[in-house]
Amino acid sequence: MIKKDIYLKNIGEALALLSKEVEILNCVNFYDINIVAEDFYAQLLNKIYGYNLQNLNVYKKNAPAIDLVDDTLKLSIQVTSDNDSEKIKKTISNSTFAV
Repeated sequence: MIKKDIYLKNIGEALALLSKEVEILNCVNFYDINIVAEDFYAQLLNKIYGYNLQNLNVYKKNAPAIDLVDDTLKLSIQVTSDNDSEKIKKTISNSTFAV
């Protein structure tokens, strides 16, 4: 049980660090970490939920609204560092993209 607590705390700290790092680097117009994060989150969600998410950028660069796709489950996910309401509205209006 103690190991589980340690692992969960380490995971929480790492995700918090990633979040802050993305925020800080985006402020100075360094967006490479956002692209890397898409692959990271695809792998993480695949492990946790058993999805088969693929990064849509492999098939179509800068696809609107959608970053990760699981064709079997008909699931799509956007990975974004922008939680502005306008970004969310724009994503929803563009979310009819098909692979």
